[in-house]
Amino acid sequence: MCERGEWARAPAEVQIGRSHASGKARGFDDRSEAQGDGAASRRSARRRAHRASQSLPLLHSTRAFRRLLTRWNFALQRVARSCVFGNVNGKLWRLAFVAILSFCFVNASHSATGPRRLFSDESYWNRPLAPEPSVHPRNAEWIDLLNREPTGFGFGVNARSYTIPVYVVNENTPRQVIRWIGEYPEGTEGRPEGNLVLSIYHHPKVYGTPVPIPVNLVPSPGTDRHVVIVDYDLGLMWDAWYMQRMPDGNWASNTLMLTDLNGSGVYTHQEVHSVIDGVEKYIGPGRAAGVPVAAGLIMYDEVMSGRIRHKLAGAIRFVALGEHVHPPAWSNDGALEGGIPEGAQLQLDPDLDLSQFDLTKEELTVAKAMQEYGIVLVDFAAATTTYAEGLWYDSSRSWEGKLRDWDEPGGLKTIPINHYRVIDFGETRKGSRIRPPHHIEGLLEAGIRVEAGECEK
Repeated sequence: MCERGEWARAPAEVQIGRSHASGKARGFDDRSEAQGDGAASRRSARRRAHRASQSLPLLHSTRAFRRLLTRWNFALQRVARSCVFGNVNGKLWRLAFVAILSFCFVNASHSATGPRRLFSDESYWNRPLAPEPSVHPRNAEWIDLLNREPTGFGFGVNARSYTIPVYVVNENTPRQVIRWIGEYPEGTEGRPEGNLVLSIYHHPKVYGTPVPIPVNLVPSPGTDRHVVIVDYDLGLMWDAWYMQRMPDGNWASNTLMLTDLNGSGVYTHQEVHSVIDGVEKYIGPGRAAGVPVAAGLIMYDEVMSGRIRHKLAGAIRFVALGEHVHPPAWSNDGALEGGIPEGAQLQLDPDLDLSQFDLTKEELTVAKAMQEYGIVLVDFAAATTTYAEGLWYDSSRSWEGKLRDWDEPGGLKTIPINHYRVIDFGETRKGSRIRPPHHIEGLLEAGIRVEAGECEK
């Protein structure tokens, strides 16, 4: 008997590489309980400081705060006019003083914390790795496995395809219903072939509801066709996998998920699985690991600010069959028995001198995030890769000359994989034992042969 698989995915065909030589591992993990009472108190203090510093910048994204700034600006104009005509009273001066002081404080706080990030400060995704960690007992074995990447590179960046565009919307953005692609008959242009599509569904809380869709929306190039839509005013994020304009002119997708931007960024089992029409279906986000599609995405504004303050999403070809790590993962789609589970974290040696590598200042920012926050495995790819925000729809922003993709020499991929280590994560959870054919092909490219077929006994 086969265990029921949660889902399988279309191929992620990007250029890849491997490195050589595994080294002794040291690093960080998130097991704060192991750090003692002193570390716990320091973490508590840091959390309080983070909450205090983040609360005011978040007001920038609300309509109410924009209205407040408008009123402050109007008050300052009244003070200026009064100064010109020699008619300044104490009330106006007090109002002006409060406005100027509050505005300066908010902007100082905002600049100190940098561009806004997804999810709450306490989110799994926004916690830096802790010092003095445990490295996984199988670290050396897994680093040797990553060294079998066929073309000789470490963690690179998908910047032009098989990555995620993020569209920012507001109350003025036109809305329309995104149809579930399984509603279209098999053979319809744009509908995936086979019955697998029927086991993957829109989340019930967004199924059939209008979604803000910008007129310039273009899904990610490649077969994944990811899309992320963010409304910072409402604090909501929609994400979809296999987003497609159908022959009838409507948008359709295989997955569609709605997430709270101020929440944890980690789902419960009930949020990603449901029985629909008597059949258990995956109703979660459009990532193989069951995590938000935008979680761990390298965002343009944060790179340009010089600091990334969250974990990075990564993918490898050597993903484990039938197991994953929670948090953050709720599913898996690997094909290799004993491979590295989705949800596992890797970390770039924090003591590594990055100046020895050919990195732009923007790539240096990403590398430092790999040291401070780490990389979370969220998907299979024919690569050892991370993901940068897709900018193909926005002519005002570009990764050109900043983050080098796979077809460009140099960059993050030149840091050998032996400078990374797998952080200990404890026990895994059981998951899908489906072996997608393109994952089997990916392993064969690395000289690893596994049994053909969709499942094991």
